[in-house]
Amino acid sequence: MVLRVESTIAHPEYERPQCGFDIALLKLPSYAAVELSSVPVPMLAEPDTDLIFGTWVYALGWGMDEHGNLPPVLQLATTLQVVNNALCPGVRHMKDTMLCAFSRKQSACGGDSGGPLLIPDYVGTDVEAGHPRADLVVGIISFGPECTGEATGSGYTKVSYFRSWIESVMVRETVGRRAATLGCPG
Repeated sequence: MVLRVESTIAHPEYERPQCGFDIALLKLPSYAAVELSSVPVPMLAEPDTDLIFGTWVYALGWGMDEHGNLPPVLQLATTLQVVNNALCPGVRHMKDTMLCAFSRKQSACGGDSGGPLLIPDYVGTDVEAGHPRADLVVGIISFGPECTGEATGSGYTKVSYFRSWIESVMVRETVGRRAATLGCPG
């Protein structure tokens, strides 16, 4: 399914990924609610969510593989762990608005930016048997290594830090859409 994006709402403090405000929301047309009604939507981390270092997280993306090829299917990095920002391997100056995840085997790659970093819902040890609506999105892929095979940490936008901003934009955009439908000034 392909949907047209009506508008992109970037965070007002965004400059570049490493500056710590690497987040934007995509406003979809009103018909998207019907088109996407059967698509499971995961939960977003609450503003007070603090991750314990060593927490296992998954990153999903459509980025290039280690050979520079685009994959035919969604890629999943399953061996990542949350690391203290001050100790993020190969990354300096991680902001409080970000979190670091690291693995010696996998990472987010070029083209994965914007994909989720999540704590998946499991059934036993089988993530495929879990329920996507119970997954918890804790980050958004921001920057990382160029998939050179080097063991380097990756930077993720911390969803809990931006949860209030996300909600305020959603309320503003929803109120504006309703007002426009009623013929009122937004």
